Amino acid sequence: MSSPLMTVKQAADLLNLSTKTIYRSIETGDLPHHTFGRAIRISKVDLELFANKHKRGGIFSHHQS
Repeated sequence: MSSPLMTVKQAADLLNLSTKTIYRSIETGDLPHHTFGRAIRISKVDLELFANKHKRGGIFSHHQS
């Protein structure tokens, strides 16, 4: 069984982002997280919600006049 919590690096790798972007999102409150001492963990559910919140539409999302 896989863990429901992941490290910042695992989250960054999963979304193909830098760890700096993940840390920045945590600092701004955009990405919820858990802290255990100095360790930061992100739940898979919160990461999915974060990714979906920043999702852009497909090729048909631009406005056509």
